[in-house]
Amino acid sequence: MEQPTQAAALDALTGSATGFDLLSVPPEAVPGVHPVIAGSATYQYQESLPPLPVPPLAQTLHKYITCLQPLLAHDPPALKRAIAAVHRFEQHEGPSLHQALLDLAASTGKEQEWPNSHWLEKIWDTLAYLSDRVPLPLSVNCMGTLFECSGTNYPTWRGGAVIHGLLRFDQALREGTLNAESLDGKGKIPLCMYQYERLYRHSRIPVSVEADRWISYPRARHVAVVVNSRWYTFDALRNDGSILSTSECVRELDSIRRLAQADDAKHVSQFNFASMTCGPRHVWHAHRKKIQDSTSTAATTLERIESAIFHVCLSSSTPETPEELMNLGCHGHGTDVWMDKSFSMLVTANGKMVFNMEHSHADAPMHSRMIEYMKHTITKEATIELAQDRVANVVYTSTVMPLRWGLEGLTSMQKLETLHHNTTRTEVEESSKPKTKVKKKRTGPKTAPKSEMTTLLSQAHQFTTSLIASHRLALLNFTIFGKVLLKQLKTSPDSFIQMALQLSFYRNQQRFTATYETGTTRAFYHGRTETIRSLTNESRALCVAMGGRIEQGKAQVTGSTGSTTGSTGSTGSTVSMATKYQLLRQALASHGQYLKDSCQGQAIDRHMLGLRIMAMQRHAVKGTDMPSIFTDPSYALMNTFELSTSSMAVTNYRDYLGFGAPSPNAYGCCYCMTANALLMVISANAACSSKDVNVFHDDITQALLDLIQVLQTGTGSKV
Repeated sequence: MEQPTQAAALDALTGSATGFDLLSVPPEAVPGVHPVIAGSATYQYQESLPPLPVPPLAQTLHKYITCLQPLLAHDPPALKRAIAAVHRFEQHEGPSLHQALLDLAASTGKEQEWPNSHWLEKIWDTLAYLSDRVPLPLSVNCMGTLFECSGTNYPTWRGGAVIHGLLRFDQALREGTLNAESLDGKGKIPLCMYQYERLYRHSRIPVSVEADRWISYPRARHVAVVVNSRWYTFDALRNDGSILSTSECVRELDSIRRLAQADDAKHVSQFNFASMTCGPRHVWHAHRKKIQDSTSTAATTLERIESAIFHVCLSSSTPETPEELMNLGCHGHGTDVWMDKSFSMLVTANGKMVFNMEHSHADAPMHSRMIEYMKHTITKEATIELAQDRVANVVYTSTVMPLRWGLEGLTSMQKLETLHHNTTRTEVEESSKPKTKVKKKRTGPKTAPKSEMTTLLSQAHQFTTSLIASHRLALLNFTIFGKVLLKQLKTSPDSFIQMALQLSFYRNQQRFTATYETGTTRAFYHGRTETIRSLTNESRALCVAMGGRIEQGKAQVTGSTGSTTGSTGSTGSTVSMATKYQLLRQALASHGQYLKDSCQGQAIDRHMLGLRIMAMQRHAVKGTDMPSIFTDPSYALMNTFELSTSSMAVTNYRDYLGFGAPSPNAYGCCYCMTANALLMVISANAACSSKDVNVFHDDITQALLDLIQVLQTGTGSKV
């Protein structure tokens, strides 16, 4: 390949405008979502972190009623019945079940699989993740773009540089030099770093019909690369533990690409077992066992794939838009992503990049910091190294190894399992439609029956095609204002966005729903998440005052980068602007308090889950009736989140991060607000006709404009 100029090399590695000062701070101090504690070691504060608390029962039940009220305000009899069930629980079953949780908290940590844990960890890991049998694409795994969706003519250069950056982060974790994080930015509230241990060398394995397990491969030194459904590996760590340079990583990717082209020319069989990882977990468990038992070569290849440090896909796709790239990251067309792997990076034929992460291993802030660190380590030195043609001159012995399955005798599989990597949504939808059967007269001899493995792969392909066709996604790139303006108006950016989402859903559906926002409990040992319930009495009152969907008009909105004309218009509401402003301030304050409660382990959802598990165990052992608080329809309604949201508050982040619709009837919204913009990924399921991502996209835009107008008018702001 002709070597580009240094400027072209920089663009090939990072994109022309990443927005990062690559050399301003050491990489171990680069923050992700949370600030870092300068000079600290990775696990320096682990043993001093407090255990996750069990909130007081009366406090939880009082908050539970408060959360019921806006959800059932339209149905007073149902609300009265639900509140009565809460009071019965508080007087009868609640205290003993709460004591059972306290006893569990006092005795937790005795089990080998959950050592030194807290009362919730086994419950949450098992129920929320490992025993869930739903397919991982859309419902569990997350995805995100890299380098603002920019492409390059040198995809293996960018891929090699990113691999080196990811290996540098892995090295910092292994050596304990990555700075610990804090919640307050001052180091007074350090955060648990435990989840970082599962970013690398981990896979989620379906070990039984009922449950998965996280399997760690601490001795793994190789990266697994997939090209056209064929797998290859190379050793990314040397025997002494040092990592390959950027140039060496690029050479290995180039070697793999050449080997893959040779395999194409020789028609080496392709077995798209990655499609099986897209299916229901109990089905994948059965299929995986058949692969293991088929040949010793297949068992070895499976182990090499699952034990890799991480995965890389050299995809033949050529996505042109951010939407196409995010769709590729979400499902990989059913060929490019081994869904069980903790982290996979995809490099497209036109040099764009997207990643897929299996969410049960770790929450998104860990991946966010990994990516920020990786971007930081793609320095000018790496650019110069490649630009000076050291790739061609470095002395290096390749360790690339092709992986085979030992199933090459099943030649009928090749055509079946080779999926076109440029499949568009339309093509997928067309392929999933039932075809009219035309009877043809057999003219030749009967063909041999397909092998069982061929049948299983065919079924996996059909299921994955249907799954992909159900996915809907829209990207919001809102550039009228961002954090700068909101902070000038003394407003929390996250609370403001949540109120905009509440108003958007109300206008979109003409009703309210329980809303999930991810809150962190990492201030506690092995803490993960808690639910921030954004639907409150205050947010409901605000939405009603703002009014339903409206005719579009024009109004002047003063953004942080100047005056911008946006579509706002009159809501038709008779409520005064002063009243709307007061209601907005109350809603923002209510959300802010609930967010604070969740971070302190004082919200309701994890506590209520623990109480229900204690009740279920007592029911199983003693045959006692389940408390009416859990059997009343209101409990199911409280836990049906038709709006599921998550925030990534990364200062310099200008890429998209998102997830599929968490349930068939839900909107998913993942967002990041920067200084002067808001990026959001909106998802839904095509089977739900009432959820249209494009309409919701417009509703969110309108709500943002309407609420900023209320803020500016209410404060008399001229900024």
